[in-house]
Amino acid sequence: MNILADAMPERGWWPLETSAWIAVASAIVAMLAVAISVWQAKSAKAQAQAAREQVSIAKEQTELQRKIHTDSLQPYVYADILLDPVSKTLVDVHLENTGPTVATDVQVEFDPALKSTLEVERGVAMPDMPARFSSIPPGRRMSWTLDRATAIFDPANSDIPRSYTVRITGVGPFGPMEPLVYVLNLNDFATTAARNSGTLTEVSRNLKDVSNALKLIPKELSKLKRQRDEQA
Repeated sequence: MNILADAMPERGWWPLETSAWIAVASAIVAMLAVAISVWQAKSAKAQAQAAREQVSIAKEQTELQRKIHTDSLQPYVYADILLDPVSKTLVDVHLENTGPTVATDVQVEFDPALKSTLEVERGVAMPDMPARFSSIPPGRRMSWTLDRATAIFDPANSDIPRSYTVRITGVGPFGPMEPLVYVLNLNDFATTAARNSGTLTEVSRNLKDVSNALKLIPKELSKLKRQRDEQA
């Protein structure tokens, strides 16, 4: 009896030769290997893309931090038109550098050009504000008289502009300042209160201080008289 022959299935029950099954298994293994290779390639590509995105984000963050640092050290020059804090009747053109560094070659433009009713009265251009400044150090404040508030808002003076477009340029320690452009509308403060600072309580306190000081004068004079008599 042939044991090997008995163990082998009948030809009808085993349709393929052993070599054919081996070929099929090899093909399946090859297909799996290709699928794994494709998956690995896609995974590597995705990882490379993620790495590039991380590098790009890091560069953007670095650039943003650099810009924030640079902007924080640049001058900041602005112009305003406001009531004179002392008279409360005149309107001034105010220019100030609130930044931490010096601004150079500063140019201030008003569109339309500044106009005042005082030009006729004084016979000179008002305000006599330069259009260009060699430098404006940090903290510097400058003001020029523009007009009387009553004249600006007088309906009879319709030729006096009430709205100006301001454009300011200059140079800071890190190069040209970003141009600052905005609108100043004088109507925005036409109805604001124009009160002098201080209260009646402060006036009363100051008068009391003056009164106390005056009371000391006779005593001081008597003291000086006695000193002179003693020296005599």
